[in-house]
Amino acid sequence: ASETELRDALHDLNAVELDGRWRVVDEPYFWNILDMILCAAVCVQLARKLLHKQDKWRWDDFMSAWRQDTPTSVTPTKDMLRGECEIMCDEADLANIPGCRIRARWESADLLPYLDGITGPGETAEALLLKFTRTVNK
Repeated sequence: ASETELRDALHDLNAVELDGRWRVVDEPYFWNILDMILCAAVCVQLARKLLHKQDKWRWDDFMSAWRQDTPTSVTPTKDMLRGECEIMCDEADLANIPGCRIRARWESADLLPYLDGITGPGETAEALLLKFTRTVNK
């Protein structure tokens, strides 16, 4: 059998490739995992939508709006925001500080298209980012 035929047969068996090895996954389990992954991805996209709608939020207001927009099959968590925004207070204080704020975090690649039209002669978009932004390690 050709490699294409073998791959087709493995896919027909609901097999997935993990670290170069093929594993057969029970169909109901496969759909359950896929549903969980998709729900979590939808939840993160809804958080991004809220963060783009409003740059700064009070923590409790953001969580309330996020929970309201999220399907009932998934619960939004702070961990889902990792890499998406900057939380402006200590994690231990999140539950105790109603005024805790978060703000959207941008990747430099996301900002570059907006800087193309405002760079001067001999100036690069990267130089503008270095001058007017700060780097936050994930």
